[in-house]
Formats: sequence, C-alpha cells, structure tokens
Amino acid sequence: MTNNNILEVGETFTYTISYAVTQADIDAGNTLVNIATVKTTETPIVKTDTAATPVSHAKLTITKTQVGGQNPVTTPGTINYEVVVVNTGNQSLTNVAVSDTLPNGTIGTLVKTNESITNNNILEVGETFTYTISYAVTQADIDAGNTLVNIAT
Repeated sequence: MTNNNILEVGETFTYTISYAVTQADIDAGNTLVNIATVKTTETPIVKTDTAATPVSHAKLTITKTQVGGQNPVTTPGTINYEVVVVNTGNQSLTNVAVSDTLPNGTIGTLVKTNESITNNNILEVGETFTYTISYAVTQADIDAGNTLVNIAT
C-alpha cells in the first residue's frame, strides 16, 4: 500500500490518541467514553465507534481502637476510643458521616481531631480523618459482666 492519504482497498489507517484523566473525572465516577468518527467523500455517512473505560469505585476503611482506660474493666471509669477513616480508593469522598454506638446502646458524639491532607471536610484520596469518643463505664456495666462492645460505622 502507498502513503498517499487514500484508503485503498484492503488498506488500514491506524490512529492513536491520548486523554489525560483528571481527578475531577475520577470523582464524577462516570465511565469515560471516547467516540471516534470517520467519513470519506465516497462514504459521506459518518461511521462511529466507541471505547468505554470504567472508573473504579470509591473505597474506604474504618478502624476503631481503644486508646485509654482500663482493659479489662474492673472499676467504673472512662474508656477512650479512636476512630480512623482512610480513603483507600481513587475518588474524593464527600459527606463523610461517622456514627458510633456506645456499649449502652446510645449514639455517641464523635470529635474529629484531624484531617490529614486538607481541612475541607472532603476525604481526599489517601487522606485520613481521625475521631475520638469516650464511654463512661458504670457499676451496672461491670455488674452485668458482659463484654463492652462499641461499634463505629
């Protein structure tokens, strides 16, 4: 075949193109769709083909650790917990809502102590939000003899 810019019978023209994916593209979470079109003088009806590239979904982890107080509990006192939420995905996360159910079944008030990258309430890729919460162990808790379970979601 010749290099004359005429697509001869049986000839193939190959083109390449690149697209720079942005964090905004990833945050939008939509599949990236690229559309190629072709027409010629002899085939004036436009032919198209697409290539779709999915964007992976958001991921995060949550870890809760007792960081203060007795363990095991033998007398009334305060147990301190730390809750760490990490964005392990590739998409910034908004409206992060962390909840904590204390051992007595009540919903506790978490205090955010740290945003590791920016202080904008957006859990950015690789960022960590750290929270603290405490529970006042009562004599009734001790008398019940049950393991004190504290759940963060």
